[in-house]
Amino acid sequence: MPKPAQDSAGVAFPPPLMFLLAVIGGVILQFMFPLPFLPWQWGMALGAISLLAGVGLILSAALLFVRAGTALPPWAAASAVVVQGPYRFTRNPMYLGMACIHASIGLAFTSWWILLSLIPTLWWVNKRVILKEEAYMAEKFGQPYKDYCASVRRWL
Repeated sequence: MPKPAQDSAGVAFPPPLMFLLAVIGGVILQFMFPLPFLPWQWGMALGAISLLAGVGLILSAALLFVRAGTALPPWAAASAVVVQGPYRFTRNPMYLGMACIHASIGLAFTSWWILLSLIPTLWWVNKRVILKEEAYMAEKFGQPYKDYCASVRRWL
């Protein structure tokens, strides 16, 4: 697990790992207590759409970070505020993309358990990652970042 740097949001647990652990937990619950909700054809179709949306959000947001020369991991120092691309609509397109991928797995497996595991995951990401990142960014970048937060929603 990465150690937070001095100049960082202090996030120590990688959010993608949290999403992965929640999906695994949902899969285990699905096998122990089957709780399907969609015909598999619908689940696969909706899952594919959600997967494409999630991957697209993550890749486009990550590319903008690379172009801006700022770090992707939330435990690294930020050197810029990115406000283009999907950041015009959500302050957290990478986490939203991870949530879409998580949902796509639940849809593809037609599993309520996997979808339900997204709820505590989003709570954890919001409380233990996003709030820390926002406080760090507000302190580091000041009023321009605060203005950005006032004009763009955290999720959607």
